Amino acid sequence: KIRDLDKSLEHHREKLNAAEELLQQELLNRTALETQKLELMTEVSSLKLKLTALEHNHRGNEGLYQEVTDLRFRMTDIENERLLCEKKLKVTK
Repeated sequence: KIRDLDKSLEHHREKLNAAEELLQQELLNRTALETQKLELMTEVSSLKLKLTALEHNHRGNEGLYQEVTDLRFRMTDIENERLLCEKKLKVTK
């Protein structure tokens, strides 16, 4: 009977060791996933900062583009005004 109990005890110890190994592996896997999650969160945060900077830069470029467009229209108006003045000068000669 003692031999049977010893065998049963040994069997349960083996099962316990196997379960502990599985738990240890699970803990390692979870730790790796947590690390990966933190790295991805850091990358997302970095990308958000870059996006914000690019959006700000884009808005600045849109402002410059609008300013250039406005200056072109003004230049065209001034050129038309100059041509009109030249015509008036020719008429008065």
